Order: sequence, then structure tokens, then C-alpha cells
Amino acid sequence: MAILFTVSAFALSVVLYPFIGETKFLLFFISLTLSAWIGGVRPGILAAALSIFCVDFFLDEPRYQLFDDPVQSINFLMFFVVAALISWLEQRRLDRERELRDARNQLARLYEQSQELTAIEERQRLARELHDSVNQTLFTISALAESAIRRWDTDRNRAYDLLKQSHALTVTALAEMRVLMLELRSASLAKIEFKQLLIQFVDSFKSRGTFSIDARIDDVPPLPPQVQIGLYRIVQEAFNNIFKHSGATQAELLVINTPTTLELTIRDNGCGFEVDNAHQTDGLGIGIMRERARDIRANCAIDSALEQGTTISVVWRKPTSVTQTEAVNQANKVNEANNDI
Repeated sequence: MAILFTVSAFALSVVLYPFIGETKFLLFFISLTLSAWIGGVRPGILAAALSIFCVDFFLDEPRYQLFDDPVQSINFLMFFVVAALISWLEQRRLDRERELRDARNQLARLYEQSQELTAIEERQRLARELHDSVNQTLFTISALAESAIRRWDTDRNRAYDLLKQSHALTVTALAEMRVLMLELRSASLAKIEFKQLLIQFVDSFKSRGTFSIDARIDDVPPLPPQVQIGLYRIVQEAFNNIFKHSGATQAELLVINTPTTLELTIRDNGCGFEVDNAHQTDGLGIGIMRERARDIRANCAIDSALEQGTTISVVWRKPTSVTQTEAVNQANKVNEANNDI
């Protein structure tokens, strides 16, 4: 590389020598700068040495002699010092670029590992859900059906009641399985309307009968996939906390769609906790919810106190593209309504 650039500079100097005269060093200076910029110190120093040799041996008078003029030798020394400095600076730049590239690669690997860990944790959670809810529900259905068969000939009314209970539990199990199947494929969570996705999730929780849920959900326009999945995971984590830790009898899910924001609130009347000490309780998933909100650039606020319930508020600010899409959709709806009239 250094040899190629220097030979090119020498050839141009020979051709242009009658026109450039004493400015011939400029071509060699460009060649050594390019060599250092691409290769660092060694190519730069080599290009400087070759440039001095070509100028002193082939171009300067008397030709085919080296360092016969003390003044010119000083010029060559200054040229070499400047070349060495440029080569050193370019080497520093190359080293920094290499370090940045290595850091980016390491961050990419760490991100992939974190994604894999998240997927493993999600599978483990789904396995627990299957064992804790669906598996127990199916076992109860089996016991009720078996009892109904034994009572069919002696007490059909009681057998009929048992079958009704089995049917209700079957509906519950189907609702829970539907949600779990969606969660097994994260991409599927983004293909369903956000409102419908939350309704399905709330219905699966209502079927457990542990606490009542008041859900008020605005119509929401299509969201970026990562935002929809992130908000859904926050709702999921919050309701799992209510179910496992709060002892609440009532919960509320409120989703408000404004022109510039999407506001999500989950509130319960459970035992609450001290927010300042939440980091000491890994099971509450507070850090997970805040991290998911941060990943989608949303604000997450958690307000709770002992025996006063918990309120989780998430506000996602819509980018300009989403707000413009909503404005166009709203205008289309108005035009359609006017046409109908």
C-alpha cells in the first residue's frame, strides 16, 4: 500500500516536474498521508522513507546521490518528523476505531445474550403459569367429570350441576390457553389490535375469580410492534403481581388514548408496599416494568403505600409519524360520516 502510493506520487512527479518544481513534496506528502490513514504508523513511516529516497536520489540535483546537500537534508528530516507525527495520529485514530468496533460487537453480543435470557425467563414463567393455572384447572375438570359420571344414575340433578361447573372451568382453561399461546409467540402479540389484546388478557384473569377487574380501554391506533409488546408485558407483570402478592379484591385497568400520548394505568386495592424498599423485593418485578418502559421510551411511575394499594402509570409519547397517521384516520372517518349523511 505504502509502496503503491509512493510509486504513484513519484510517477506523477516525474511527469509534472517541469510544472510543479519545488512543490513536488506535496505529492509525496499526500501519498504518506493516505498510507498512514489506511494502515497506521508502519505504512506511513515507510511511505515517508520511500518519498525521501525518491526525491533525493532521482529528482534533486545532483541525481543518484543521497544526502549530499546539508540544507536539503534538514528539509528531509523535518519532512520525516512531520510524517512520523501524522502516522502516529492516524494510528491513534485507527486504534480508537478498532476499540469502538470491538465495543459495539461486545454490546451486540450482550444484547443477544440478554434477549436469550429474557426468552428463557419467559418460557419458565409460562411453564409456571401452565402448572399453576391451566394444569390445576384441567385436573379439577377431570375430577368433576368423574364425579358426574358416578352420580349420573343416582342423582342426575347433582351430576348436571357438576357438568355445568366442568363447562365453566373448561371455558376458563381455554381463555388462559389462548393467552398463553399468544405469549409463546411474541410476534403474534403485535398482530392483534392493542385493545383486543388487553381484553383477552383481562378476560383470562377474570375467569380465575380471585379479584374483580374494571377495564376501560380506549380504541388505540396501530402501534409499533416493540411498543405494543412492551406495554402488554407491563400490564402482564402488573396483574401477575396483583394476583400473587397484593391480596386485592378489586383492580382497574385504564387506557387513555390522546393525540400525543398513550396513557396506561393499573390500580388495585391490595396490601401495597414501600416503593423505596422495592429493590429489596425481587419478586415484585418493579425493575422489570421500569426496564420495559425505558426500552420503549415511556415514563413509568409507581405509587404505593402499605395497606393503601398500588398505582402504576405508564405514559408513552407518540412519535410524529403516529400522530399524523391518527389525524389522517380521524379525517377519513369524518369524511365517511359526512358522505353517509
